[in-house]
Amino acid sequence: MKFRILALVLATSSPTIGLQAANLDQVKLVGIDLFNANQTQVRQHIRHIGGFQQERATFNHPNVDKFFPVSNLRDSYYLEFRYDANGQIVSAKRLYRRSGVRLINEYRDITTQDLARLLSAELGQPPKVLRKQREGGLSYPSYIWETEDITIKIDHRGSSPYQPIFVEYKLARDPFAAKIEEPENLANNRR
Repeated sequence: MKFRILALVLATSSPTIGLQAANLDQVKLVGIDLFNANQTQVRQHIRHIGGFQQERATFNHPNVDKFFPVSNLRDSYYLEFRYDANGQIVSAKRLYRRSGVRLINEYRDITTQDLARLLSAELGQPPKVLRKQREGGLSYPSYIWETEDITIKIDHRGSSPYQPIFVEYKLARDPFAAKIEEPENLANNRR
């Protein structure tokens, strides 16, 4: 019993936990600050760095943007950003290709451990590691970094180890928030 209490005290007083929370508040995806960027800034940034093609169905969509890599990020299938009614980012997702030649110098598929190793250099060790298995098949670890403001998750699509791996960033914002209307006198001045 004394050992359990001592381990609990050491775990809660660890200096890396505070460092990790600070790093999670400054997380970026492809150079985009997820906490401060809106839909217009995301589209401008992606267009500015080049090498991506936006999915046609999301050109005029107010809540979703999906970008496919053409010449940049060849290790990924797509980047997806979801927004609330005010255009603020609610979640972002990057789906990796199974053969990550640029991530590791071997002829094997990338694993969740490989991506967690890359992210842990920036964010610290993940506080949650879940062992997942589907229908009696192979098991694999899923990694989760979590604070009050953001949750970062590394997992396989559909929880199947044979599917591609994604990194999902979910911000603690209400995706169904009402749109903030501009005062009528400001809206008329812009025309």
